[in-house]
Amino acid sequence: MALLETIYQGFLNSEWIAHSFPLSVVQRVMEGLWDRAVFWFFTLGDQHGVDPIVFGSIYLGAIPLFALSVAWLIKAKRSQKSLAFPMISAGLWFISSYLYLFIEGENIPWWIYAVVTALLGYASFASYRNIQSKLKQSETSR
Repeated sequence: MALLETIYQGFLNSEWIAHSFPLSVVQRVMEGLWDRAVFWFFTLGDQHGVDPIVFGSIYLGAIPLFALSVAWLIKAKRSQKSLAFPMISAGLWFISSYLYLFIEGENIPWWIYAVVTALLGYASFASYRNIQSKLKQSETSR
């Protein structure tokens, strides 16, 4: 929460805002938007039985672990070792926050499952292409 408030305060203190609008008007609007966004975010968690802090922590915490898994995958490919465990690791970190949502969530509308599945499908395809290009680059750099 402190990081978001720091960003918010930095936004309010930017020169563009200070020269374009009276600070009190912008500050009131931003505070109102911020309060509504926080309220909406936390009521979604109550409504669906998912703790938003846990979801966000899993989501952000999985990013470096996914990157390490991809690096492990590339290293395994270069040394011609089995790719099974690095691929499983990358896949699990990739979907970890959504697994939490699907396992712990209650009363989740069907369209959320459809949107998350579509996003995961597209992101998986994009990651696959990215990893393939990195593997080709590593083979040509030898």
